[in-house]
Amino acid sequence: MEHGSHPLDQGFDHFFGTPSSNDHFPRAGRPHTYENYRDAVSADYAVPLIRERRIIERPADQTTLTRRYTEEAIQWMRSDPARPFLLYLAYNAPHVPLFASAAFAGRSARGQYGDAVEELDWSVGEITRALEESGQTRDTLVMFSSDNGPWTLFRDLGGSAAPYRNGKGTGWEGAFRVPFIVRWPGRIAPGVTAEFGTGIDLHATLAGLAGVRPAPGAATDSLDLGPVWFGRGRSPRREWFYQHESGEFWAVRRDHLKAHFRSAPEHRATSSLHAPPLLFDVAADPAETVDLSSERPAAVAAATARLAEFRAEIAASQAAVPAELKNPNYRITELQGIGHDPAIDRQDPSNVIKVGDLYHVWFTQRPAGVHPYASTVYHASSRDGFRWDVTGEAVGKGGMGEWDSFGAITPYVAVHGGKYYIYYTGTNGDRPWDNATTRRHIGVAVSDHPTGPWRKFAGNPVLSPSPEGAWDSLVIDDAHLIRREGRWWMYYKGRTARETGAQTKWGLALADSPTGPFVKSGPGPIFPSGHTVCVWPHRGGVAALVDHAGPERYTVQWSPNGVDFTRAAEVPLIHTGCGPFDPDAFSDTGYGRGATWGVAQLNVGKNLCIVRFDLDCLVPGTTGR
Repeated sequence: MEHGSHPLDQGFDHFFGTPSSNDHFPRAGRPHTYENYRDAVSADYAVPLIRERRIIERPADQTTLTRRYTEEAIQWMRSDPARPFLLYLAYNAPHVPLFASAAFAGRSARGQYGDAVEELDWSVGEITRALEESGQTRDTLVMFSSDNGPWTLFRDLGGSAAPYRNGKGTGWEGAFRVPFIVRWPGRIAPGVTAEFGTGIDLHATLAGLAGVRPAPGAATDSLDLGPVWFGRGRSPRREWFYQHESGEFWAVRRDHLKAHFRSAPEHRATSSLHAPPLLFDVAADPAETVDLSSERPAAVAAATARLAEFRAEIAASQAAVPAELKNPNYRITELQGIGHDPAIDRQDPSNVIKVGDLYHVWFTQRPAGVHPYASTVYHASSRDGFRWDVTGEAVGKGGMGEWDSFGAITPYVAVHGGKYYIYYTGTNGDRPWDNATTRRHIGVAVSDHPTGPWRKFAGNPVLSPSPEGAWDSLVIDDAHLIRREGRWWMYYKGRTARETGAQTKWGLALADSPTGPFVKSGPGPIFPSGHTVCVWPHRGGVAALVDHAGPERYTVQWSPNGVDFTRAAEVPLIHTGCGPFDPDAFSDTGYGRGATWGVAQLNVGKNLCIVRFDLDCLVPGTTGR
């Protein structure tokens, strides 16, 4: 539900469900073991049930989830029978721990797993019956499938893929081969097919039904299964690459021959490398019991060559990302002068600029224990980037009633035309300050020298939250700027009042002048996550270091056009708040040698201090380290 992945952030109008699989948030002392799953009660897992964005029940009563999903789906379909609709219904069952309602508990001879499956089967029947009663059956395409094979690690609780071998978390057919039923009376004739297709082929198949074709030059792995569905011919799918959750390709299937390069006896077990790979005919031997590698060496060689070719295709598709961003090196160093101080909290440092022989940085500072947003912006200088002297406050809060009367925070500095511009976030303190609802704005202060004095721009704020209902109707801060194509590009973060910090996204506003007016680039965010981001020009595009405030904490992203970003690398780095030193940040070349180092916020106990990170992302053939 983080990183902009909430269904309501992806185009859906309504959401009802849990944010994860049903074994998350176990109570203390309940590790994920067979015995704990077998003996579980619903209260053992603090899984929240969410309607739209609001938690309505925690822990969710898992014995009622399957039935409630079904009832919710039917009620929604019946709410406007004439309306075309898309319903995506992903049951938690039959994932472990297994639960069923009172009507199904203890009913199946197959135990807990059978109970859960029987209620699931009943539920699908109720939905198709509702379509028939409303007269929508012949106008509605229904697809039913599963995300993976049985979790054999949990024995009788995990189901069975017989006759296929093994299950989830392996490369065997039992992991990947799942039921798929498609129903469209009057359009798709009843029957069974052994044609080859995959889940990702639904993309091209449904696009084809809608008359949509991929854009010229667009890369896709999806193939149109329409000929199979409508009885017009064979599947275009001739191969599949079995990618393990580790990211490695464990097997390759070409027509009915499948080569295993690595395998494991079950999920999370130690895997074995096969040289030469094992070879099976999955049409004649679906259980993968007879290794044909010694009899079919040519087929083994062909599969090996195809896997190498496919890996090369993947590498080529990622070639647009500069190589130096894919494997960046980092080193963290504590600073002197603006480092750890038990009496002071320092956070959210700006980018570092160099003027003459001195480096300059601006940062948010306040006495320890004071509200983090009741801060002001301070300045420090250094000759080596390690030992810093604080010169004093640069930008303070405004007067009573002004838009920045509560605090001035999160600075970022631009240099242009012999003047210095500090972009900072301001908040108003006329009412009790609330992080969940208080609106913030971005203003700018101008100086003729990096040490000040600073004059707040009369046209402040230069960027404000959008009206209620927009994606950036609450947070507007952390402005990071670069100069590209003769214009000022301001990256900022925003979210709605209903969202958490982990759901923060970032947008783009552009201006012809450093003081604006800044015009937002469109009605939506340009990047789906980013609690904090720092950007710098890189190889004619834009690189970004992003803190997602979620499981993937820090990534390096890159965009050739400054709008469409691709993940280059995941990095173990720092806490929120950072600013790079980039010698070319404000040149008009747009090329950029890359950020060579920067400063960042770090927690030391209960205090916030600033550290230095050295960043080895230089463009090959340039200097600057």
